[in-house]
Amino acid sequence: MNKKLKEFFESLPKIEVLKMTSLSEFEEPFSLMFELYMAKDKGYGASWRKRGIPSSFENISRKYDRLLVQVEKSNFHPENLSNEEKLDFFDTAIDLAVYSYLFLWFVYDLFGEEIVKEWRKKVGLENG
Repeated sequence: MNKKLKEFFESLPKIEVLKMTSLSEFEEPFSLMFELYMAKDKGYGASWRKRGIPSSFENISRKYDRLLVQVEKSNFHPENLSNEEKLDFFDTAIDLAVYSYLFLWFVYDLFGEEIVKEWRKKVGLENG
């Protein structure tokens, strides 16, 4: 992890660690991602798929770089961010999540269900 980003996250107030125990606990973040995806899909369509994996990495990298700029603007202290900057940070973070998910979707389609089955076995999510 980038040193500056690590310092920023370490400066955040300590909060109770999230422990997801059911699929329903993922619902709100994924719902937000889906809403954003659907809104952007109306304007862009599946343009992200046309350029394949390199395009996905470029988008993910751009969002990561933008988060770093936002962290530097705060002088590594989240309390220095205005409400507008916090909204911008959240927007960038959710964009990063959506692009990461789209990349996963692209790879899933590329390799197919058989590789997913093998992966599930490999990581212990399914008995042989």
